[in-house]
Amino acid sequence: MVDDDDVRPSPSGLKIAVFDGDNIRHGARVNGKVLINYHHPDLCPTSSANRIYSIEGPELTKQQLVAGLYLLKPDMFKLSDDEIAAQQKARKEAGAEEDRLAKMDQVAGKWTMLNSRGPVEKLSQGSITVGPKVTDAYP
Repeated sequence: MVDDDDVRPSPSGLKIAVFDGDNIRHGARVNGKVLINYHHPDLCPTSSANRIYSIEGPELTKQQLVAGLYLLKPDMFKLSDDEIAAQQKARKEAGAEEDRLAKMDQVAGKWTMLNSRGPVEKLSQGSITVGPKVTDAYP
């Protein structure tokens, strides 16, 4: 699956490669090893190397490029055990942080009001402080 700048085996899979300008880089990092450089019509190991393939016809989409490269060189898209472990660890850490933020009370705190209406005319901006939830209400 090719989405934006990521290449994955499935929508929720680990990143196999990333697009970085004309380069496709190995793994999840933009500073990963360059797998191939595609500057139409040339495919090169790096931007300064001689071409190894040439594309006949219009410029390829990212999806077409990855599909063609996968047919030519499937081993190019394999992750090492260390790379898999590092991505799984990063996902776990990101998930833990997301869970922590979701558990926080999103209502309690100090809020700025941009405008208001009430029995007193010409109320405009101000702030309101909402305390932590007590039973079913926020003081």
